[in-house]
Amino acid sequence: VMIISFDPVVFTYIDGLLFVVASALVGSVGTIYQRQIRNVGVFELQAWVAVAAAPLMLGASLVFEGNLVGTMMTATLLQWSGVFYVAFASSLVGHAGIYYLLQRYEVTQTAPLTLLAPVFTVFFAVTLLGELLTTRMIVGALVALTGVLVVSIRQKRIVDTGF
Repeated sequence: VMIISFDPVVFTYIDGLLFVVASALVGSVGTIYQRQIRNVGVFELQAWVAVAAAPLMLGASLVFEGNLVGTMMTATLLQWSGVFYVAFASSLVGHAGIYYLLQRYEVTQTAPLTLLAPVFTVFFAVTLLGELLTTRMIVGALVALTGVLVVSIRQKRIVDTGF
């Protein structure tokens, strides 16, 4: 994943880098806690996450983005489709899918699947948006896919043999 997205300029924005590291840590802890939740449906959990997050995100938008009403009133159909995609396709389907898997499999089996997100992002950026596919992106995707494959094979071997 770092190979796909690494840019040396990132070190000039150390605060942003720290936020990315902090979000990865929080996401990891959240995944472990999600695994421990029992008797809560996939979409029920998503609804509660949305209820808890909506006021925080609205507050952050008001603080950092300013004129929300004006932005919403002038947004194009393409921009609203982006909001719809983020709200439903990636959040609802993606997070519900991971939570569904977490209910049935160990974190060590499901976490590597999240490494596929940047690979899909690059794929769709190239195919839908006409972005330039670079050697670094190809190498990064191959490394991520190889990592997922190695973890999957190792998990199967552990299940089959106990080692």
